[in-house]
Amino acid sequence: MRARDNSEAIGEPTARHRGHSQRRLYLLATVAVAIGLVGVLAARGTRRADRLLAQLRAQGEKLTFRELTGGGSPIANPAPQVVVSVANALTDAGYSPWNLDFSTYSQPGRMRVAWKQGTVPDRRPGKTVKWEELADHLRQKREPLKALREVLAATPPEWGRRTNHTQPLMSNTTTLKCARWLSAEAISELHAQELELAVQNVEALGALARANTLDYSLFSENIRIMVAQMGLWVTWHACGVESWSDQQLERLQRAWEGLDVPGGLERGLLGERAWGIAMCEQVRRSAGKRLINVFWSSPQGDGTFKSAFNYWVVWPAYQITSWDADELFYLEAMTSAIDDARQIRAHRPWDQAKSKADYAAKIKQISGSPIRWRYAISSIILPHYASMLQNGVRAETLRQLTLTAIAIRRYQLCQGLLPPELASLTPQYLKTPTYDPMSGGSLQYRPGQNGDFLLYS
Repeated sequence: MRARDNSEAIGEPTARHRGHSQRRLYLLATVAVAIGLVGVLAARGTRRADRLLAQLRAQGEKLTFRELTGGGSPIANPAPQVVVSVANALTDAGYSPWNLDFSTYSQPGRMRVAWKQGTVPDRRPGKTVKWEELADHLRQKREPLKALREVLAATPPEWGRRTNHTQPLMSNTTTLKCARWLSAEAISELHAQELELAVQNVEALGALARANTLDYSLFSENIRIMVAQMGLWVTWHACGVESWSDQQLERLQRAWEGLDVPGGLERGLLGERAWGIAMCEQVRRSAGKRLINVFWSSPQGDGTFKSAFNYWVVWPAYQITSWDADELFYLEAMTSAIDDARQIRAHRPWDQAKSKADYAAKIKQISGSPIRWRYAISSIILPHYASMLQNGVRAETLRQLTLTAIAIRRYQLCQGLLPPELASLTPQYLKTPTYDPMSGGSLQYRPGQNGDFLLYS
């Protein structure tokens, strides 16, 4: 019996072994069929993505950075160098303007004028800064701030052309730093009733928010929106000054009339789409570590088997089976976001302008599922455009409110009473009627009995 057992072990395979082999074959065949089916679907995705790109070109869409910027020679403008030099001189020793906080005094249905308060509006809990302290710190920065105002007043807004997504024309930190110091000086001068210098600072903030619009980047556009929000909040609080002249109020108004927030959002999204299309083209031509390095500037991995498996198996499998559908998803998401921005420009109500297809939510859901590797491109490069669009709509709403408030003050100053309705402001005090980006209709206005008024979205 023992010899027979040995012969069975050495001789022909038992039924159990044959079953294992068959299951392995079935498994391999299933995997092969699955890969084949995914490959077929991917091929369909390629044709659909190519058709979408062709359709966009036929509609006159610009899909590369060169097409967006027009190429050509760089724009000669000294402003960037001056702004960088000024930013280097604006150190935060002693006081940081990043601590300024206007939101404390601006709540729904209620507003307190920040510069009329007993202390500087500060975001740090329990921290009190006197106006005299802020003025002392600003006097130390008088010369660089003067140079900043002069260069922003004298140079055109276009500072150069971005040629790709990785080379910004200006450090975003530099831009924000300059805006914070200009805001701090403006609110300090309002408190001191040095109104001419306050106007100059607001004009500089408006110029900084309008600058560099050929920098086709959604992140850079978000920085411009942040600069605009700082300047608009200062201007909104400036409306509480009672001794403005009509000429000064008109200058405050002009500082924000030329700002195109919805157009900036569209430009930023167009730049993001152009970058994404270029990334997809690199994926087409890459393999192995070169494919990984499309997304990371240095080789990734720790030399382990898992790392090698990702390099030579997972990513190539993604390239063969999934990247076409991933590219299509990305293109559809960005095209939808660009259409949303254009709907905002057309004064559609925000709840109608924003896309009903929330691609950002979809990719977030996919990122937690087993198929997340199939959407690697979209997971990495699809921007959080939904929140940025919403921030842009809020900034545009604040701009419309601020322009209207200034026009009401101008009417009140010249006519001796409040306007009975907002339609009375155009064309003498407003070139064009303002609107409510949230509703798509008119802003809400109620004149008060004692020279005050209620204005809201």
